Order: sequence, then structure tokens, then C-alpha cells
Amino acid sequence: MKVGTDGVLLGAWCRVEAEQRRILDAGTGTGVIALMFAQRRESLSGKEEDDNFADFQIDAVEIDSAAFRQASANVETCPWKAYIRLFHKDFHSFAADPENHCRYDHILSNPPYYAASLRSPDAGRNRARHDDTLSCNALIEGVVQLLAPGGIFSVILPVEASKIWITRALAAGLHPRRRTEIITISGTPAKRILLELGMEITTPETATLTLSDTAGGGFSEAYRALTREFYLDF
Repeated sequence: MKVGTDGVLLGAWCRVEAEQRRILDAGTGTGVIALMFAQRRESLSGKEEDDNFADFQIDAVEIDSAAFRQASANVETCPWKAYIRLFHKDFHSFAADPENHCRYDHILSNPPYYAASLRSPDAGRNRARHDDTLSCNALIEGVVQLLAPGGIFSVILPVEASKIWITRALAAGLHPRRRTEIITISGTPAKRILLELGMEITTPETATLTLSDTAGGGFSEAYRALTREFYLDF
């Protein structure tokens, strides 16, 4: 589970702007989304030493020990390690810690989303996929607590889980701004939804993205265009 399609989709789709200085990746796993965000932020200026990059910071939180070790190794060998801080703790504790109460311009999460389903024998896989360690309510509560005025929250969810997530987000004061449905194979129902939420009420932008035009036919040009900056042979 080092690199999954969900994480790549979120890292490539999320809004990256020069004005976003403080970024939080809640449940970073092996660090893929944080690294993708750093790469995209650098590309806005074309160089690392841009003045707007000087106070740029990504905080990445991960509870699983094996994933945290892999994230640490990945960050250490990337070009943007000076701008990424890793925290080995659960998101609830991180959000509750007064020392971490800076406000973030953008919070991202590819959260665990299975509330009740069959378990894998692999404990790490369970932590990544089941919401025991990062429930919907805990994530939304922490986001509301840590989000800066005008900030945004980006998340990827299964379609079947998205309705309850949106309902709870609305109750907490988070409103959809962008929504992209992810269709795995052309002609089939959407499997995932990419959501961007914020405190302001607005009419959300809506779109769809198809990953493959035909079964076994390879990736669609739309998916290639979105993600090609992150693959070696795309």
C-alpha cells in the first residue's frame, strides 16, 4: 500500500496556490500526498528559492509506525525535505496539542473509511483502511479546529461513504466547493469522490474523471494529463 491510486488522485487534483503557506496532511501514510504537494508548489515559481517558498511548510501526521518510517525515508531523500515536518502520532492528539494550534491554509486527507467490514490479517492495512484510528467525526472536528480563515479541506472518499461525510461536514460548518466523481472504467458507476470544502457557502464546481476508457485498455488521456508529472513513464 505504498502508493495507491486514491492518494495520487488527491495529490494531483487538490488546489495548490502560492498564497497557501501552511499545509497539513492528516494521515500521510508513506508521504505521497505531502511530496506531491511540495512538488506542485515548487512548480508554481519554477525554483525552490522563491521568496514565497521561504515560509512554506507542510506538516504530515501518521500514526502507523511502519508507514511513518517509510514516510521519513521518503522525505529525507526528496528535494523538499526542508519544508516537510513529520509527526508520529494520531490526528486527534495532534489537533488537541496546543503546540500544533497554528492555522492551516490547506488540509488534505486520504482517510481510512471502512467503519464496519471484514478485517485483513495485516494490522497496518487495517489502520490504513478502517476508521478506528481516524473516524469521520474526529477528522472533521480536527479540520474545523485547525483550518485558517479562508482555508480549504481536500479529501477523497468512496461514493458510498461520501453522503454521511458531507452531512457531518455541513453540520460542522464545512461546505463543498469542488466535487469530482471518479469513474474507474467508462460506462460504470463512480467509485470515488474528490471533495474540496471550506467555511464559505458557495455553489460547488462539479466534474467527472474517468480513469480508463475501456476495461483493460489502459489509462485515459484525462487521467494521464492530471498525473503525468508524478510518474516516470506516463
